Amino acid sequence: MHPQRERKIRYPQTIEEYETWSPKNGFKYEWKDGRLLKLDKMDAKQHHIGDNLTRFFMTTKAFAAGDSLTLESKTKTTETRRRVPDIAYFTFEQRQTMYEGIHVTPYFAIEVISKSNSAIEMFGKLTEYFDTGVEVVWYIFPDDKTVYVFDSPMSYLICRKDMVLQC
Repeated sequence: MHPQRERKIRYPQTIEEYETWSPKNGFKYEWKDGRLLKLDKMDAKQHHIGDNLTRFFMTTKAFAAGDSLTLESKTKTTETRRRVPDIAYFTFEQRQTMYEGIHVTPYFAIEVISKSNSAIEMFGKLTEYFDTGVEVVWYIFPDDKTVYVFDSPMSYLICRKDMVLQC
């Protein structure tokens, strides 16, 4: 019996290669100005939050109209950057455009903040999301049961614990 050989991963060298690349090593990757950034995928707590939001979303008129929440989908933020928000909201029309291979900006992006996220990284993403046309960004801090709801990089509402449903 031969020991199993670990498959060597071929990492993309260009943004075009990144576009069609699907990593299979338990990490998610973003492309930033010619560099591949290795990030942790959503953990169990983050997935639980995503599942709960998705279940709630499935009761809305937006869901009935064909809109969707997607977990960890590649999003074009600039010509040289692709981000992977933890959760993104796309309208039915945007999804149709995506199926044609055209990048669209989500209406709304959600990041579930973990210990591996730095403040500098997250505020940089926030500006990038809004510069691209995202209209609302949520930063969810699970341990504090706090959600920062941004409608611009400089304007936000803080929702805590039972306030979240009222925001």
